[in-house]
Amino acid sequence: MKVGKKCEALVHQAADHGNEPSQQGLVRCVGGVMRVGGAAGSDDAHEVMTACPLVTLSDTAVWEEGQHPAPNSLRLASALARTGFMFRDPQDRLLRLESGQAPEAIAAPVRLQAALDAHVYVEVFNANGNFKGHRIRKCDLELFLATPEFLQPIPAVNIVVNHNTFSKNWQMTTQGYNEFGPGQRFFQICEDIEPRPQATLVRSFIETMDFDCRASATNTIAAALIRLLRHRWQGQKPFVPITATRSHLGKDAALQFIAGPGKWVDVSWERADWAVQNQIVELLNDPHIAVVSLGNVRAAGSIASAFLERIVTTPHLDLQKSSGHSRYQRPNDVLFAATANEGTFSADLLNRAWPINLHREGDIAERECPLGNLRNEFLPTYCMAIEGELLGMIQNWRDHGQPRFMEVRHPMTDCTQIIGGILQVNGFQDFLANWGQTRALIDPVMEELGMMAATHPDTPLTAMEWVRVIRRTGSVNRLIPKEFRKSDQRVAECLGKLLSARAGMVVYSENDERERNRYRIAKHRSRMGQGEARVRYAFETEEQ
Repeated sequence: MKVGKKCEALVHQAADHGNEPSQQGLVRCVGGVMRVGGAAGSDDAHEVMTACPLVTLSDTAVWEEGQHPAPNSLRLASALARTGFMFRDPQDRLLRLESGQAPEAIAAPVRLQAALDAHVYVEVFNANGNFKGHRIRKCDLELFLATPEFLQPIPAVNIVVNHNTFSKNWQMTTQGYNEFGPGQRFFQICEDIEPRPQATLVRSFIETMDFDCRASATNTIAAALIRLLRHRWQGQKPFVPITATRSHLGKDAALQFIAGPGKWVDVSWERADWAVQNQIVELLNDPHIAVVSLGNVRAAGSIASAFLERIVTTPHLDLQKSSGHSRYQRPNDVLFAATANEGTFSADLLNRAWPINLHREGDIAERECPLGNLRNEFLPTYCMAIEGELLGMIQNWRDHGQPRFMEVRHPMTDCTQIIGGILQVNGFQDFLANWGQTRALIDPVMEELGMMAATHPDTPLTAMEWVRVIRRTGSVNRLIPKEFRKSDQRVAECLGKLLSARAGMVVYSENDERERNRYRIAKHRSRMGQGEARVRYAFETEEQ
């Protein structure tokens, strides 16, 4: 079959791919005319002239404009599938994936034509059966890209990762295409990392950082494990707020540790939700992104975002700019984080959070880091080694029978239990021990109750007696609605209901030295002397 014009080379399908050549895979120059065919080892295979192409064409396809789009498109899709570079994502979008290269979304006809020029020898014939050229019409390419049924011969990929990870059955991926069943088709971009049995570098890093407590250090490791396993819990991963009491304490270093070899992007914080939404929608077109962070949030008061609260917990991201354009869908396999020096995060965000806090006293300039510059030296140098230690932690947990951590209640139940189990097996303690405390300190009501506890700890008082306390401290203005404040009796009724509803809950107080005390709200019915039994409320001190 005649399929072209003059050419100066024989292009072999398998020459650069290590496969056995097929009859359809040989494009040869015979008498100045390109012809397809010729079995391996035949005389045709030796008709090689001076090579001229700068790229190797992996396969061939014929496009007949007089034919129905379906057979044309299926032939083209089959040729693209045989290249080994083309895949389709869960939304039936074309992706060009190659080991060591950044993923490329093929969403426009011009990008598809470029991919064809690089990897497939295309022959286009007009409605009369005459050779027309090597470029498919734009309208035909648009139809091809917009019709999911035409793309079915192309292998599906559910998750693109830049590092080793694990399937649902805890099989570790390798570089390239990995198929573990429906919904578990991975493409790993980077080279394989050897798991390490000891978490030496991980421990060195967290011991060097100025975390306010051991729980913050352990939560940082937990967040890095979540990023590594981010595809497992779509819409069920925590929000990771990283806060510091002052600048230059290492918020970005903690975030860099968490992101590891995964792609990390920063989003500028804006008070207006639509501005944050537009930035995130634009960035998440890249399927390679592992971590999205609101960078160095500066806001007085509580930091809240209805869009962020929603996007953290939705299993499938249906993203659209506020203008109504640039709509985009993808599985929620992204870890969302934020860094902040000033302000606190809203209760709704902290309910979904694994909090990380940094604190240091004294002159930061005098601090000496035994690991050198963490962001520019230590983490870039040992990034892959740290990733190997995280992989080793998961393998160690798997070898110990995959125990779950059941001691902490958190809305993200499954991932909390599994990550907690991995941490416990590897000797890291106090996972999420600061979660309840962090939430209590930012909840305005719980914060006021903590101040009440600090004034009269372990002292049972009636609601009316507590009214005198909160009027003296000014807490009445923050605990009781304005319309009920005039009458002590009405204040006592409101306060009694508030304390009864929170009986058994824990509150905290914090002094100027950042020492925190823990109290549990208790409700008792008792009598004093010979008097009538009355309901009394107390804040009972608990050991930390």
